[in-house]
Amino acid sequence: MNDEIRTWLMAPRPAGTVVGAPGANLRAADLQGAYLQRAILTGANLRGANLQGADLEGADLHDADLEGANLQGAYLQGAYLTGAKLQGANLQGADLARAILLAAKLQGAKLQGANLQGAGLVNAKLQGAHLEGANLQGAYLLGADLEGAYLHYADLEGANLQDTNLNGANFLPLGVAVIRNPKGDC
Repeated sequence: MNDEIRTWLMAPRPAGTVVGAPGANLRAADLQGAYLQRAILTGANLRGANLQGADLEGADLHDADLEGANLQGAYLQGAYLTGAKLQGANLQGADLARAILLAAKLQGAKLQGANLQGAGLVNAKLQGAHLEGANLQGAYLLGADLEGAYLHYADLEGANLQDTNLNGANFLPLGVAVIRNPKGDC
């Protein structure tokens, strides 16, 4: 990883300043607690990076490689993660409300207790993902693949599950996922 890029990303800056490092190599970087609101990290290599507790609200991580990254407790509300590679990433307790994860690759990701309320997960790959206790209220899961996903105590109230693959998804024995849709369109 380029230490100059890491230092630049971590440097204090006035509120509202947008940082950009599209395509940057930040593999295994320690960016714990970094303030990266609205950062432009399109296509960046963040594989194995530590972004625990980082503020990435509204960040553009389109096509970024975050495989195996630690995003535990990260703030990603409204982040743009279309096509992002998040296989095996730790997103436990992360706030992904209204995040755009179209066709994101989340196989085996740890999303226990994550907030995905209103998130766009259209065509997302979530095979074997751990979503125990996750908030998926109003999430858009059209065409998503949740085969073998763990959904104990997940809240799917109002989620759009049209054409979603739930084959082998684990709702029991530890709890029952909440799936209520008064419109009956899931």
